[in-house]
Parts: sequence; structure tokens; C-alpha cells
Amino acid sequence: MGIEVMWDQENIIRWECVETWDIGDFYMAVSHTCQMMDTSKNHIDLIISFVGQRMPVNLISHLGKLQPRFPQDTLIVVIESNRLVSSIVNITRRVFGESVLEGAPTLQAARARILAHQDELRDRTRPIKA
Repeated sequence: MGIEVMWDQENIIRWECVETWDIGDFYMAVSHTCQMMDTSKNHIDLIISFVGQRMPVNLISHLGKLQPRFPQDTLIVVIESNRLVSSIVNITRRVFGESVLEGAPTLQAARARILAHQDELRDRTRPIKA
């Protein structure tokens, strides 16, 4: 499979996409992720990282379709070659803020920074069309 799912104790999931992968890989990764989730936590953080390749243009719409599978307070961050492409808050809004993750050393710091910039970024959001 072209998507490797990694899990840590902070309820943060990191997907590393390092090879060519198709939508079947994507749905398998989502299914695996949902099985591993601790639903007693009020949020799951999902970092989708594309190393040395571009984010598929249809990724955001696929995440929108999968919205009911995730807890409501999920935060998704999409990173392309270490640059923030978008973050999705509650998987219903697409937020563009390329500079938000600059200098954030950890995923926890990245999440804190995104949440701190939420109001500013919300001005540039638009709902996902699932």
C-alpha cells in the first residue's frame, strides 16, 4: 500500500504517502485509522504528509465524503513536501495558511498554531463540496 499509517499516544495519526497510491489505498488507510481511533477522546489529529510529491487534487473532496467516520472535533492537516497545503477543521472547511506551520517543531505545536490562527484563517475558508 502506498500509504503508511502511524499512530502515537497523543491520538495523533500520521499518514506518510511516499509512493504512488490510488483511491483504494486511501480508503484502506481511512478504514484502518477508524479502527484504531480512541473514540473516548474528543478529537483526533490526522497529519497527511506527501513526501516529494503533490497532493492529489481530489483528496479534500474524499475527506469530505468520509466526514461521518471521524469524531466531530477532528483536525486534519495536509502537508506537501513539508509545506502546509491546507488544514481542515471538523472536516467541513478548507483552510489555506501556508505560513502557519513555519517553525512548528512538533505536531502538537502545529495543532496549537493552527487553532490560534483559526479566526484569521476562517476568513479564507469555504465549505467542502462532498
